Amino acid sequence: MTMPANSAHLPIMEARAKVLDELVTGGNLVKVEDYSHAVGHCIRCGEVTEPLISTQWFVRTKPLAEPSIQVVLDGKIKFVPERFTRTYLNWMENIRDWCISRQLWWGHRIPVWYCEACGEITVSDEEKVEQCQHCHSDKVWQDPDVLDTWFSSGLWTHSTLGWPEDTEDLRYFYPTTLMETAYDILFFWVARMIMLGIANMGEIPFEWVYLHGLVGCTSTAWSAILSAKR
Repeated sequence: MTMPANSAHLPIMEARAKVLDELVTGGNLVKVEDYSHAVGHCIRCGEVTEPLISTQWFVRTKPLAEPSIQVVLDGKIKFVPERFTRTYLNWMENIRDWCISRQLWWGHRIPVWYCEACGEITVSDEEKVEQCQHCHSDKVWQDPDVLDTWFSSGLWTHSTLGWPEDTEDLRYFYPTTLMETAYDILFFWVARMIMLGIANMGEIPFEWVYLHGLVGCTSTAWSAILSAKR
């Protein structure tokens, strides 16, 4: 059975009633019974949350991961403590494509413009695109999504040094020797810096990765600290 045309763009409960009517009318309803199941609710407004299919942007990561695995196997990049080498390799060897689009109010905008005239897309590094590169129509609008923060952060090793321009800082500081960070962002940040660094610069971004532990502090402890400082 296809979705009834008159159920589109309705509130959830109204749409469900329309679908039920369609089932009854078509003689396709087998039975109605109550059953218990877990229903997700918004913690803010209390409304039932429903999955929504949407269009997203992905990066195919396997071609990026393969050279990033090899440089570790070859000893060009080393991890301290050494046990994180296996952790890194296990994740990279089983990597999945990376969804890089986010529906947030802040961040780096997706550099894609859609054309209302011909339906094609324009990808550009310009801050603003005035016309479609295919039909030259000026009826273009930019994708409202922003890049995943780890996509932007993954460029840190070279974008902060002037890349894609050939700057003196880029030639002097890339690659560097040591990257130091917490172990919990080994995949979020370190792996992405390695992948994007090799892809954009043709060589590793750093030789050593020093991963330290985490220091947590509860709200009660913070209250005690702040009280003591007063």
